[in-house]
Amino acid sequence: MRFDLLQLRVGLEAALSSAITDELAILRDSVPLDVRGELVALATHAAAVLNGQGVASEIAACDSLRDLPAALPEALRVTAAAIDRAQKKKKSEKWRACRPDEQPAQNDDRPRRRRLHGTRNAA
Repeated sequence: MRFDLLQLRVGLEAALSSAITDELAILRDSVPLDVRGELVALATHAAAVLNGQGVASEIAACDSLRDLPAALPEALRVTAAAIDRAQKKKKSEKWRACRPDEQPAQNDDRPRRRRLHGTRNAA
């Protein structure tokens, strides 16, 4: 059995491109609209700092972001770097810190959950 390697390669590249596009769309849609601007600002700032220090990092590709990139294979590196950085945190760190007037009691996030979910007497 012989394979046409060129045809096989073209088919595999098309399938990979389609899979990347689909997964990037899912990843992009998983970021809530109300935090996209903040995420982009944080990624851009982190990239500027790292680029200024000459540190090699995937996040450095985010230095000119204005919004999350479209779900295209060419945007894989930037999208993954921006979103992956937000997910890499230690348990003691908070990616999105509360404003001082929103700070929940130590080890008690019930007041914040109530505000977020619109309930007053939630336990």
